[in-house]
Amino acid sequence: MNILFICSGGASCKSLIAQAILQSIAPDFQVYAAGIRPAHPINSAARKAMEEVNLPIDSQEMKPPTAFEGETIDYMITLGEQTKEEYHHLPFQYKNKLHLTFANPNRAERPFVNQQDAYRHLRDEMKNELNYFYHRILKGKAAQ
Repeated sequence: MNILFICSGGASCKSLIAQAILQSIAPDFQVYAAGIRPAHPINSAARKAMEEVNLPIDSQEMKPPTAFEGETIDYMITLGEQTKEEYHHLPFQYKNKLHLTFANPNRAERPFVNQQDAYRHLRDEMKNELNYFYHRILKGKAAQ
């Protein structure tokens, strides 16, 4: 099964975080990260939050959607506040589409002590949602 996470590609690195988390839960799946406008380098607070749980994102690459041209993706999952509206003409096919909204940790609405805490919250929130997604939805489909 192949899964593509798409975010805006800005400095929050949501698709890279989601990719690392789901790949750790489902190592046999092909999990990719894409961004509308991929940012480089990786945000240091995102990097540190993921290193704290032994899921480094340094070696991952956020690709543009055009990198998947002509492919068929089992699940395309958009992340963020506006990405679901930004993807109307994609260069690939997808069998299932899902949108998960996670707040941008760089513009955290909750009163976090600092940006690092906002990234820890994002990481933990994504981990909970993706655990649920894997165990309740994907695991059953992979067995079919």
